[in-house]
Amino acid sequence: MAALIHAIALAHHGLSVVSGWCADSPIARVRLAVENARLKAELALLREELRLKDGRLARIPAHNRPRYPPTERRAA
Repeated sequence: MAALIHAIALAHHGLSVVSGWCADSPIARVRLAVENARLKAELALLREELRLKDGRLARIPAHNRPRYPPTERRAA
């Protein structure tokens, strides 16, 4: 089991090094590909966060949900 964890850690480190190199690459296409992958990962994390928040609020009765100040209500 420890060998598997070490192998995964080593693979993650290798991918991080390559990704770092690509982010600083003089080749614009490589930089754009890395930025695209980073933005897709960030979007996936934000969608998961929103899914968890919405699921939690859906389980709270409407009259028990937190009140939003007028500025936040207007922004929504």
